[in-house]
Amino acid sequence: MKEKEAMISVDGMKMRVPLKELRPAPLTPKIKKPKPKSGTGVKVEKSDRASLHIKLLGMRAEEAEEALDAFLSNALLHGIGEVEIIHGTGTGVLARVVSEYLKRHPRVKNFYRMPGNMGATIAEL
Repeated sequence: MKEKEAMISVDGMKMRVPLKELRPAPLTPKIKKPKPKSGTGVKVEKSDRASLHIKLLGMRAEEAEEALDAFLSNALLHGIGEVEIIHGTGTGVLARVVSEYLKRHPRVKNFYRMPGNMGATIAEL
């Protein structure tokens, strides 16, 4: 847990979820023999809509990575297959942070920079 978000793992995929979207698991009646649990006790409610792009302009590297993590988690929950990440051209720090993050994300199939150095990266989920 970190401030107003929690990191959860669902089917091997890690994602950050706002605490306000988490609900406690339903209580089970007391029994003498404990049954092995087949899932987690976390219930995630996805927001009503998801964006197809995120603007990271002006963010610090750590802040941009956290925003990107939450954005991709939301996109995956909504079944979005392709997203645009706008990081700008500037010194290239945000573009590098985005590339490094996307390389190690388990659900990103492919990603590429927009032609012409437009300061955006497309990620296929």
